[in-house]
Amino acid sequence: MDAKERLLIERIYSTILSSSYTERDILSFLIVLRNHAEKDNVIREFGDFVAHREKDRGWLQHYVHEVKMGLESGELPQKIPLSNRNVQEDLNQVLRSLNIPDADEELANQVTICIISLLQSVQIKIEDEKALILLKLHVGVGRDKIWLIGEAPNPRGDLFLFPVVFGQNRYLQGIDYDYPPLRMDQLVEAFSVNGKFTLEPRTQPA
Repeated sequence: MDAKERLLIERIYSTILSSSYTERDILSFLIVLRNHAEKDNVIREFGDFVAHREKDRGWLQHYVHEVKMGLESGELPQKIPLSNRNVQEDLNQVLRSLNIPDADEELANQVTICIISLLQSVQIKIEDEKALILLKLHVGVGRDKIWLIGEAPNPRGDLFLFPVVFGQNRYLQGIDYDYPPLRMDQLVEAFSVNGKFTLEPRTQPA
């Protein structure tokens, strides 16, 4: 890592630690950190996803393929969904390798929600012998959790939803159930202002 890259990482992280930042700061942070994360680190995977949007390879594409196969066999994969704790562990692994202070649980949870928001509307391509399947990612909100959920056709052609990643919902009130979550049909944006973190809908449809 050269001196300029380290300066960029430290300044972006300083902005995030100031408690006034947007998901665009998290986007920049993921992109500059991904090259310092190991291959199986979720920060690297999410950094690749937010950088390239539509994907046809990688961890999430592989997981979606496993979900598809599981629907046919009746055995869904057990390792997903990922949680804010997985994000915290892998984020801190990268930060420690760069001698940068750890992110605490609350900050890691906010980073997780930003990742969920940033991945809204991403499409993942899955090809098999029969067809090309496009999976779309959505944001879902429940009483206790905020979710990234996938939507894809099952073998009968019906759409089904399945969880991918979740963070703790400490920010949006008034929801009486957790799962299945309320799918956000509008684009959303995550940000923090003076220590108050929130996820708000925008005007365009997702």
